[in-house]
Amino acid sequence: MSRSIASSRRSRAPTSIARRCARTSTNGTRTAWPILAAEPLWLTFADVDAIHGIQLTLPPHGLAGYKDDGLVRSAVVAPRNLFLYDGEDDILVLAIHLCFAIAKNHGFLDGNKRTAAAAMIEFLAINGYDLFVPDDDPEEPLLGRWVEKLVVGAYGVGQMYDLLEHFVQDATE
Repeated sequence: MSRSIASSRRSRAPTSIARRCARTSTNGTRTAWPILAAEPLWLTFADVDAIHGIQLTLPPHGLAGYKDDGLVRSAVVAPRNLFLYDGEDDILVLAIHLCFAIAKNHGFLDGNKRTAAAAMIEFLAINGYDLFVPDDDPEEPLLGRWVEKLVVGAYGVGQMYDLLEHFVQDATE
C-alpha cells in the first residue's frame, strides 16, 4: 500500500482526538478507544479507485474496471453516513464499516476484498492510526481471511472490532 495517498491527505489539518471513552468489547473486556472530537478525514472515490489500482498490480492481480461504479461510490460514503446520521464516532468502527461496504457492495470487477482491506488501512492512516495485522500465511493473509468472514456474515462488526483493536496503534506514539 502506498503511503503517498496518506501523505497527500495528511497535509490537511489532522483530526484531533480530544478524549477517550471506555468501551466494552463483545468479549466483556473494557478498552479505551478514541472518540473523535471533529469529523475524520474521509477517503474519496478517487482515493479508493487508486487503492484498487495498486491492489491489482500485486499478485494475484485481477481485472481492472467496475461492475458498477455507483456501488463503489455508495461504499465510500457509507462510513461518513454512519458518522453523520447515526453519530458513530469510533474510528475503528468507521474503518470496519468502510471495509465491509466496499467488499460487500462488490462494485469492482475484481479485487473487492483486497481493496476493502487496503482502504480500511488507509482510512485509519489518514486519521492518525496504523493497523498492522501480522501475516501467518503469505498465500492467504490473516486480514484477508477476516475480511472474507466479515463479508459472508461469519463475523459481525463487533467481532471484527474485537480482532482488530489489538493491532491498531496511534501513529503519533
